[in-house]
Formats: sequence, structure tokens, C-alpha cells
Amino acid sequence: MLYYAKVYRDRYYSNGEVITDEFVDNGHPVELGASTGINGGFPCEVLKDEDQRNDSIWTSDCVIAVDDMSTFSTEVVLDENDPGTWSKYVVGKLYEDNVNLGEENYTCVGDYENTSLQSGWYFQCFSHCQYFRARFDGRTRMTLYTDSGIYDQFLSIDGRIIDFLKYKPERHFSHKVEEVSFDTSKYTRGVKMTGECTTYYLGRKFYCRTVLTLYEKK
Repeated sequence: MLYYAKVYRDRYYSNGEVITDEFVDNGHPVELGASTGINGGFPCEVLKDEDQRNDSIWTSDCVIAVDDMSTFSTEVVLDENDPGTWSKYVVGKLYEDNVNLGEENYTCVGDYENTSLQSGWYFQCFSHCQYFRARFDGRTRMTLYTDSGIYDQFLSIDGRIIDFLKYKPERHFSHKVEEVSFDTSKYTRGVKMTGECTTYYLGRKFYCRTVLTLYEKK
């Protein structure tokens, strides 16, 4: 599913006529991500690795058995990238210069930033990602990625920037570590790590969850 940004420009003429121009961008999806990355060279047995996803939910479930959990620890890092720095945006759709209105017959209603960019749409994906790390001997061996990527765009028209910053998403990240039951004939410990993100954007709820369960072998 794609989200489209629109801008309407009204042109008023002395004879009372009003002409409305519509500018629409190319549309962008909401990009979710949930996965567990395992560093190469770390001895472990992957018992399960599967995910489920649709356009608003992505969940990942990974189960791993390791030889020794005596030095197990966790670390959480949140990487946030917010919109509003126009130099980070790339071209989406450009218009010919004749789409602009001349200053002599143009009155702008609103306080818009001036720009010399060619008329058109510019966009970028701004992702917030939680890195939930499983560490052994003080080194990161596995990482749970929980990612919420929302596109932002702006329109350059008439030498001004029309932005959509007031439509920023609302994100809520969480993480937890808990001891879990295990098969005592095979294992001596069980730990479950869970990373979650709930995103609210333009009236919709998006959810991603990454779960890593670790068992210590006998």
C-alpha cells in the first residue's frame, strides 16, 4: 500500500475565475523490518527462524542453542533519523519551469521557505531502528533488528518548499529479557529477548516484533 502526498494551488483571476492545480507525488510505502542477525563464526545451532508479515505487521521468531551462556549480556541502541534536512532528500518527480507562477502575479499565503531547487517532488525514507544485541564475552554475537521506516517528501514549487513535517509518525520502541522454561533433558537455561516497535501514522497502526530465544546446551 502506498501513501500519496498532494498539494493544491488556487489561482485567482480578476474576472473572478479560480483555477486549482493539483500536484501529486509518486507515493511511498511504510517500510517495517524485523529480523535477527547472527555474526559469522559464532558457534550456535539454529532451531527455528521464521517470520510473518503483511503491509502493517512484521514479526520474526528465531530460536538458537548455544554451548555456554555464562557470559551472556544484552545491549540496546536506538538509531533515530528524522526528516527536515532537505539536502538528504532525492528527486522523485520533476516539473518543467513553466509550472511556476511569476512573482509579478503571485501572492503566497503562508510562510514557506524559499528554494532554488527545480520544481518537483523530493523524498527520503527516515528510519528509526532498535538494535537489541546479544553479547558473549563482551562481544556482540547476535542482533535483533526492529525497524520502522517512514518516507517524507516535500514539493518545490514557485520557488518555495511545501513540506509535510506536521505529519511525522509516532513511534514506541520497547525491549525485554526474560527467563523461559526449557527441555531439561537437553538444556540448562532458556532466555527470550523481545524487541518491539509500534508506529502510528496517518490514522493507521503498524507493528513489528523480533524475538530471539536462546537455550544453553547440556
